[in-house]
Amino acid sequence: MSELPDHDDVINFEDAARRIPGGIDGVKQMAPDLMRECTQQLESVRTAYSAHDADKLRLAAHTIKGSAAVFSASRVADAALVLEQMGRSGSLDAAQVAIEELAVEIELLGRVLGENSAP
Repeated sequence: MSELPDHDDVINFEDAARRIPGGIDGVKQMAPDLMRECTQQLESVRTAYSAHDADKLRLAAHTIKGSAAVFSASRVADAALVLEQMGRSGSLDAAQVAIEELAVEIELLGRVLGENSAP
């Protein structure tokens, strides 16, 4: 298994704690909601891609991007932005690779959040 990147590259807890009510405790408490949202929307992205529905793909990717940005999870937000832009342009030629990259980033975020969920 490859080494995890620096946690601040995945999620900036300090920045997120300033944005989320309750500080770091709020971040930890809301982390499962973030992961649930990202996972559900990733499935929506995949479904939209399979249906060749660029607008639904754009909307699901936009939702992931916004949720990740609130948590200062820049790698997920950046990967979602790529898909959002593809959906906006209507060109989904490279979407399959971008979807898998987003899935990897969401999984990595989940691992980092899991490592940091202890009180």
